[in-house]
Amino acid sequence: MYNPFSLLNAFYKNEYGAYWFETETPSFLLRKIEETGFDAKKITNQDIYASETQLLDYRIENPDIIPLFYQSGYLTIKDYNKTFKSYQLGYPNDEVKYGFLESLAPYYLNFGKDNNPLAVNSFGMDIINGDTDSLRNRFKALFARLPYTSDDKPVEQNFQNVIYIVFMLLGQYVHTELHSALGRADCVVETENYIYIFEFKRDKSADEALNQIEDKKYTAPYAADKRKLIKIGVNFNSASRELDEWKVTRE
Repeated sequence: MYNPFSLLNAFYKNEYGAYWFETETPSFLLRKIEETGFDAKKITNQDIYASETQLLDYRIENPDIIPLFYQSGYLTIKDYNKTFKSYQLGYPNDEVKYGFLESLAPYYLNFGKDNNPLAVNSFGMDIINGDTDSLRNRFKALFARLPYTSDDKPVEQNFQNVIYIVFMLLGQYVHTELHSALGRADCVVETENYIYIFEFKRDKSADEALNQIEDKKYTAPYAADKRKLIKIGVNFNSASRELDEWKVTRE
């Protein structure tokens, strides 16, 4: 399977590139994502299943956004369950994955194309260099941009989306593992010289986040690793709508 547009551009320019995304993500698809509150993490976790009938119903008025994703090429079939006659869907490749996440960022992180504070490559450089102070300041700036809402639930969703989008986009530069299941760190980031273990809390404390890293033994898999271990506990205050605690311990 290949995309003729991308292939022709690769031959013409004699280099790989995100040519498919140069045509831009359809704005109607991004609006549908915003309207339906779709959880983008499901795609990365390959936690999306659909029947053949569902995939064929790609009407714009259909409240189910999955057929639109599939028909427009942002999802492809990864597996088929014969018992339940359902298809497992996921990103077709990294070009689509990272291009899609970059398109989502302005909607979730509340900025325009000409005013992009995300600068994922800057996050990446901070992590590679072990600069936790700059990293903290970038997260503070992002959390401060969360859109205002009188409903508590969207605040929590947006808080989680900031973390998710940043770390997933960082996957282009460093190895990341974003987890949400009980008993696993929120995020582990590995570079040549450092291993970061992040734990994010909402309306609690950075100390509680660090204690969880210790109590759950998130560092155990890296006991014999010679790289420096950096544990970061973070708390987001939903009342003040800011990152109010950031604590770092190094081993």
